Amino acid sequence: MMLEYTNAGQRVKSENTKSRKWQNLYPEESKPQTRLQHSMTTVERMQSSIVSVNPQDYDEILNLMRRVICTDITQDQALQDHYIDNVTQNLKGWLIHPKAGCHLKAVQGEIIIGVILIKNFWNLCNLFVASEYQSQGIGKALVKEAIAQCRQYSDEQVIYVNAAANAIPFYKALGFIPRASNKPQPPGVESMRFLL
Repeated sequence: MMLEYTNAGQRVKSENTKSRKWQNLYPEESKPQTRLQHSMTTVERMQSSIVSVNPQDYDEILNLMRRVICTDITQDQALQDHYIDNVTQNLKGWLIHPKAGCHLKAVQGEIIIGVILIKNFWNLCNLFVASEYQSQGIGKALVKEAIAQCRQYSDEQVIYVNAAANAIPFYKALGFIPRASNKPQPPGVESMRFLL
């Protein structure tokens, strides 16, 4: 199917709906680029995007979560084993029931750099961002996109999370508030909620 794009009175036909032939729209951009212009183009290509997780992402996501648990969350081997077992069970549960929640990934190119899983659209059980991409807004973007999707499907109208000690300030900054929990939590973990 041919599409027409109009810019300053010019019409350009394109077969591809995802990209325009910019050199036809803006002839000055087809000129040789300076190094600065080239690096800006490279940086623009490196932007991350948030998309739904696919079953074939399982191994890459599990490896990402294990790395983050072992390097950023705790050095305590027993807690690492507890967290890894927990996230593995959550991921396996999602494979069995992929429509029973919101599971998103942040990707840069073909590499998964972050992931969020909210079971049943109210139980935020996994949120991980690769160490080298933390403090760049990726976790915040994942949470905001997941909340937007959960608003449509959650019967609870609330999202619950048991936040690891290092993540409590992050969740508070997003509007999560502490809540009482009747289940014992690992040391430093705080139960929190976000009202949809």
